[in-house]
Amino acid sequence: TGKSFAGAALHLPWRSRPMICRRFNSDAVNTMMVRGEPGANPSFGHAYSLSGQMAVQDGVRAGCDSNCGAPYRQFGTQAIEQGLVTERELNASVRRLLRPHFQIGLFDPLDGQPWAKYNWSHVATPQHQQLALEAARQSMVLLSNPSDLLPLKPGGKVLVAGPHFDATQVLLGNYHGSAAPMQPLWTHVANLNGNSTTTTSDAYRPESDCHNKNTSSIPAVTAAAKQVDTVVLVLGGDCHEGEGTDRDFLHLPGAQGELFKSVMATGKNVVVVIINGGPYSIDEIKGTGAAVVQAGFPGQSGGQAISETLFGVNNPSGKLTTTIYPSSYANGEPLAGTPWMDSGLRPRGATNLPASEGRTHMFYTGTPLFSFGFGLSY
Repeated sequence: TGKSFAGAALHLPWRSRPMICRRFNSDAVNTMMVRGEPGANPSFGHAYSLSGQMAVQDGVRAGCDSNCGAPYRQFGTQAIEQGLVTERELNASVRRLLRPHFQIGLFDPLDGQPWAKYNWSHVATPQHQQLALEAARQSMVLLSNPSDLLPLKPGGKVLVAGPHFDATQVLLGNYHGSAAPMQPLWTHVANLNGNSTTTTSDAYRPESDCHNKNTSSIPAVTAAAKQVDTVVLVLGGDCHEGEGTDRDFLHLPGAQGELFKSVMATGKNVVVVIINGGPYSIDEIKGTGAAVVQAGFPGQSGGQAISETLFGVNNPSGKLTTTIYPSSYANGEPLAGTPWMDSGLRPRGATNLPASEGRTHMFYTGTPLFSFGFGLSY
């Protein structure tokens, strides 16, 4: 946030600020202002700066050289006229902005600029696509593999089900450009397992999986599961993940938890693939006989990387980049505290603020489902 980054940066030595702060989200200047003031972020207002002009002053002095919101454009001239930003500070900021442009030659004659020669033939090259595949392979995190269920042996009867059994765009996340053509996830499974022994179920496809608790389609999935040896359940998704939106829960969206329990009750081998950006708490899955692969948002080659991991072509080596808390953590349990929007990291007892178990692997005092840095291999 603007308060935590730009505000803290004002206390750094002058020479240290650009190195730290010019890399933080330039939207942060908007959040430093009072909510409701013209140019302020409509959702978040920390009131760190008392006016738009002072937000410009605080941002520039913290080393934030560009702002993709309104404050610099709207209040920058006034801040200079009022003496809140000096000519020295402005020149230093402009120099930092222009220096990398000069360094890579953007002001040189076009004939000498390698960047001017790039065209569509340089997009989605075989080298680029191989790099995307390798990045996806390395990002696979094996969370659970009881009885060495994975890797699967090709040729078995496999059902691919769940809300994202045919995932394509959801594998890209929520902030991306155009990708190379993508095939549905289940087709990659079929490529390695065999088309004749791979089936799918599109029964569980709620219109809005985030909060839709409708379980009426689950029996159709369990009926299909009874006809195979192994079920690959593709769960998770991009529910309330992206710029300007946050989940206020950690559990799997909609009725996905109930779907898992019903499929597990068939007695078949179950492999769960989690598609996610932020962590999902999988309390109902951990400790069961299901294998779990967290795929994240693996990108345009994610479908191939997931299937290669399931069948042992790729040995998972990824590690968790976040702590996975129990789902009750979002409800403030067991301390009846830890407010969801509380940005404090350190644990504390109940005083003038509610109690908190702390946040992140450095300060969380509870027992995580999976710890930061966790990840198995075959």
